[in-house]
Amino acid sequence: MNFEVELPRGKPNWILSAAGLRADMFTKLAMDYFDGKISLPVEFDCEYFLADTPVNPRITVFDFGGLTTAARVKVEVSEEVIGKRIREIVSRYSVKNNGEAIIESERNDIHARINQILSRDRMTIGDIDKCSGVISQPTLELLMKLFEGTDYRWRGDVSWVFKKELIAKADRPFVAKWLVNLIPHERNPSVWSALATPLMNGLVVPEIADALISLIKDKRYGLVRGAFCEALCHTKDPRAAGVIVSVVNEADMTRWALECLGKLRAAEYIEQIRGFVRNTNPEIRREAKRSMAKLGFPVEAPPPPVHLVKKRPTLPRDLEEWSADFDIEDLIGFLEKLSRAVDAGFGPREVSEVAGVADRMKPDQSKTFAFPITICARTSELWLTVYLGDINTPAVAVYATPDVIKRLRTLNGD
Repeated sequence: MNFEVELPRGKPNWILSAAGLRADMFTKLAMDYFDGKISLPVEFDCEYFLADTPVNPRITVFDFGGLTTAARVKVEVSEEVIGKRIREIVSRYSVKNNGEAIIESERNDIHARINQILSRDRMTIGDIDKCSGVISQPTLELLMKLFEGTDYRWRGDVSWVFKKELIAKADRPFVAKWLVNLIPHERNPSVWSALATPLMNGLVVPEIADALISLIKDKRYGLVRGAFCEALCHTKDPRAAGVIVSVVNEADMTRWALECLGKLRAAEYIEQIRGFVRNTNPEIRREAKRSMAKLGFPVEAPPPPVHLVKKRPTLPRDLEEWSADFDIEDLIGFLEKLSRAVDAGFGPREVSEVAGVADRMKPDQSKTFAFPITICARTSELWLTVYLGDINTPAVAVYATPDVIKRLRTLNGD
């Protein structure tokens, strides 16, 4: 069966998850679409995590939604019974049924029940926000029962109250063991994340290290394993560094693992950390360098930005322009192509200089460089502007003589 539906803006991910669909890909594709990398419609398969056997409905996105517009999707499911279950929940929260108001009403109901329980300790959700007060053990037990009796859609709105700062030291082992033992029994990935958050923030005891290690080794938990790595650091278990380094080469885990190895002062794994210092992903490069610094090992600094133009530049009139947007991990590769488009004056040192500045840039910053170069036995100038719209998508503009631009277009496959 299949059906189309409009979903309230800002809510599609939550609604698809509420219907039992693992919506990670929806989030990724939405980011790609708004970055101009893909066009609509777009299709993807996702897991229905409430089934005992694998079921993978297909989602077609016609509109991801915007500030004032709804998202529009089509859901196709081969299993009729499961399709009806999905449609029932998705339709409940649809634009047609004023789903945004229903979500708000249901969330308010959960918060009212939490407030009722917290009133035993003369506390409210506002106190949870401010980390003010201490939740007694009887109240903790009632909150645990509320979590266990709440539909999976709303369990994340209960688990967030279990903050280390609000729980007496004597009660922390009891709560930490309860949290970590719930995770293998939960099917909803968003609930894994909600349960992992208090653990990541320090609500751990050494006794849960074995359970955390098992969770880190289980790839079905995906990115949430990063939070488990953080939690394992807090246990001070002697196995922590070895377990964490075992996942450092997994693409989704590298940054998490590097950060944790730095926190653990795991000097025995310095070579594995050093291997990421020149990674194409700047976030990973930065994390590797930070970890190296924590371990007391010198990190090679980029060349000083001697070609950086500090005042508002006035470009020479005889230069042509070439520009493009990049994924941040592709920036160094492009700069290396640019170095091959000139005969001298923009080589590996200059590539490192630009990359080093780009690594330290913040969103909405722009930096301009001017390089004296040689092209076709003539001296000239190459100007380069890097604009960081957000952390992952720099825009680069090259200003150079027609000979350089022609070579660059050829090297870039234009």
